[in-house]
Amino acid sequence: FISSRYGKSTFLGILTTIVLVFGIIPYISIQLKAIGFSFEIMTNTGSNQDFWDGSAFYRDKVNYFTILLAVFTILFGTRHLDPHERHEGLIAAIAFESLIKLISFLLVGVFVVFIAFDGLGDLFSRGWADPALSRVISLDNSSSGMTSWFWVLVLSAVAAMFLPRQFHVSVVENNNVSFVRQASWMFPLYLFLISIFVIPIALAGKILLPASSDPDMYILSLPLFYGHELLALFVYIGGFSAAASMVVISVISLSIMVSNNLMMPLLLRTRTAKINGFAVLSDRLLGIRRVIIVVILFLAYTFYKVVSNNFPLVSIGLISFAAILQLAPAVIGGLFWPRASKKGAIAGMTAGFIIWFITL
Repeated sequence: FISSRYGKSTFLGILTTIVLVFGIIPYISIQLKAIGFSFEIMTNTGSNQDFWDGSAFYRDKVNYFTILLAVFTILFGTRHLDPHERHEGLIAAIAFESLIKLISFLLVGVFVVFIAFDGLGDLFSRGWADPALSRVISLDNSSSGMTSWFWVLVLSAVAAMFLPRQFHVSVVENNNVSFVRQASWMFPLYLFLISIFVIPIALAGKILLPASSDPDMYILSLPLFYGHELLALFVYIGGFSAAASMVVISVISLSIMVSNNLMMPLLLRTRTAKINGFAVLSDRLLGIRRVIIVVILFLAYTFYKVVSNNFPLVSIGLISFAAILQLAPAVIGGLFWPRASKKGAIAGMTAGFIIWFITL
């Protein structure tokens, strides 16, 4: 879109692709981390060992999950090359897992509020009794905290529109304008429902679980703490399918961008394209796209082992969101400002990407 808006600029297409590949690898890595850590909690196997210990590497379950996701993505995302290609089955599967995820989250919320505690009043009164938690409940925070919260909202809003998987599903896979009108109220409603029990679950985890418990996994740990294995299993299935779908769609959209914007200009200059025509390139490009999928996934896996493994999911996710923010001025300016220029887009994206890369 950015390339087309600014005079079909090949350079802008390359620059946007590079920003997104670097920016989304941390995002994919936290999905792999979520899959691995939730599996460990469900099976009670403990944390992974050192990445550089060869035996531990081969025992690492996330390694095999990554291989399976690569195979799945190749099988269902790169069957043939078609400029009008749609993955309707894949989109239907994502819609289904979104419902499973929502139902499982609401079930845990109801369980925590009305079974683990005697309603919201009981839960919040227990929270008020703890000085550290009472400050959170009352939003008694410094101005710097409120500023940080504002920018998290900005990052999240931009990510909701411009993350590759979001843009791919809402624009590339969209074949009916009426879907946009439906999404304009269904998407906010979904976000409201899936967020409604976030604070009660976080409070319950802080009150009931040991201090060493991972806050990212409260939603799994709380049902297990009370011995409700079936509820925990349902939550795990919802979380696993959600993380897998986010990985698959992100990798598909990135592989399309890399093959179209980085590899295709190079292939068009080869001797094969000039002598045998472009038909020969289709099979070659399909093979390249499959290789790109494997490379992206294992770059994300390496990032998970070296970096994401040591930090909360949200902190690594915000790094990716900050990378996506560098595209927002070029996109929004290109939509609403007639004087937006190619030079301005290149300057803004390049400066933003360099600062992001150095600082984050």
